[in-house]
Amino acid sequence: GSVYAFVAALQAHPLFQQHGRVDILVNNSGRFVLGQIVPSPPTDFSFYLAQRDLGIRTLYSGHVMMTNVMLPLMPQQGYARIIFTVSIASYVTGGTFPFESFFDTYTSGKFALRVYANNLDAVLRAGGSNIRISTLNPYAMNTALAQHPHPIYTQPVNGTGLSDTDPAFNQAITALREALANGLPPSMVGEGCSQLLRMTAPEQNVVIASPREPFATQGGNALMKQQLLAENQISAVPFECGG
Repeated sequence: GSVYAFVAALQAHPLFQQHGRVDILVNNSGRFVLGQIVPSPPTDFSFYLAQRDLGIRTLYSGHVMMTNVMLPLMPQQGYARIIFTVSIASYVTGGTFPFESFFDTYTSGKFALRVYANNLDAVLRAGGSNIRISTLNPYAMNTALAQHPHPIYTQPVNGTGLSDTDPAFNQAITALREALANGLPPSMVGEGCSQLLRMTAPEQNVVIASPREPFATQGGNALMKQQLLAENQISAVPFECGG
């Protein structure tokens, strides 16, 4: 597979041969996966399944593969860090927000990635490894992820990435694109990554957001707070604030 070819090329590189190890691995790849949760004509069911599978391989399985082939190249003692760019979406199911059903594959993949990262961190710590693992969970960021043709679509779209037959899909995707167009500066993700890499005992999970304006509005803080509180109400183990 391509990950093995990458590792072979890395090991042959003069810088790796001089250094002898990989101290930092940042898993940052991802794409939106967009479409109706229940396919309807003219969506072909096999296409729907294949696109959802591609989404999970992009958002989750690819990170797992890359991490596992890189782990043997990382020092078990001394400084070593792995960081995953996940998403605040990993903390919501979408069951309280209608538009989220159009992003359920994306949300599922991000949730699975955060669970993997946290469990891998626990296993490595228990085994005495000094590799520390963290996840970055950005709020709405000003990126082109939702702009056509970047997303993975699970239903037919036209040349602008919209549907000719599904107004609900168009409404959801347009709202997403508008939110990201006014989102947080992507440099905040780099700053968060840099802070974690400088920490002796990095946090396992951090958000990329701010309560200060204009960042609170750009990141969609009010919407995320509303959704997280609503999610708590449908949880099997809801948290309650006591007096």
